[in-house]
Order: sequence, then structure tokens, then C-alpha cells
Amino acid sequence: MISIRKLSFHYSKQPLLFDNFNMEVEQGDLFGLLGPNGAGKSTLISIICGLIAVDSGDIFINGRCFSNKRKLILQNLSIVPQEYAFYLKLTGHENLNFFVSLYKNIPSKKEAISQAVELTGISSFMDRQVQFYSGGMKRRLNLAIGLLNSPELLILDEPTVGIDPQSRHFIL
Repeated sequence: MISIRKLSFHYSKQPLLFDNFNMEVEQGDLFGLLGPNGAGKSTLISIICGLIAVDSGDIFINGRCFSNKRKLILQNLSIVPQEYAFYLKLTGHENLNFFVSLYKNIPSKKEAISQAVELTGISSFMDRQVQFYSGGMKRRLNLAIGLLNSPELLILDEPTVGIDPQSRHFIL
């Protein structure tokens, strides 16, 4: 699923953060990045998602080389960021309608929303403005947005930070 080979990266005027880094994550694996602040976890996520270019090395997602198949890889990848990525003044339904409209390759947008809502258990909150959701329900909406395109690869950046144990258990 994810294959990183001989990756090197540094921020301008900083020492190498990754030097000849290799990593393999198999299809179906649940993989977590652990480490102290500043270890490069968020940077690695940004690299895998194509948000940051590397100095050298290759990244393969589902057998496709990122340098050659970037567009195809990005169509089949989703990231659920640590920060909320939706509009507080809109309802859950309005948010999901907006975000699903950004995808051109989803054949049934209504079905995509229905599946995401069912998987995340937010159906009873869909007509409520998101600003009135609990922290756990906001996390679930964030996750639902990430699931809209039925991604081959779903990347979660601290998906359970600041939520109650019940919501944490549900999301995990």
C-alpha cells in the first residue's frame, strides 16, 4: 500500500529530517506514527499526501509511483486532519453535500454521503448546525468527509484528540 524508499528531506536551513528513510505499510494494515513533537510525523504525513516535495527518494502508493501517478493517487487518498475541516455555520448535511461536490469521480454522490453517515453514526445530527455538535460528533463529521471518496488510503492525523472515551472507541 505505502512504500517509501531512500527518502531524504530537510526544511530550508535545517538539518536533514529524513535521511535515506525507508518504510513499508501493507494493504489492510492499521499503522500509527509515534514520536515526540518535532520528530517529523506531520511532515511525513504531508509528504505521503503530496503536500511537500522531497529532496530525493521514491514514494509508492498502491504500487503507483507518486512522481508519475500523482493525480490518480490523490483521487484515491483521503486525509482527515487534526484540525476540523468543515464549516461550522453549515449543517452536517450541507457540509457533506459541499465536500462531495468537489469530487468528479464519485458516481453517486447521494450514496457516498449515505455510506459516510452510516459508517460514522451521525445520521441524527445531519440537520443540525455543526457549531452545536459535541467534540466527538465534530470528529465523526471530519471522518465522514474523509470517507466520501471511498479512499484506498485513509490517513488520520490524531483523529481522537480531545474527545470522550465513547467517541474515541467508536472512531477507532
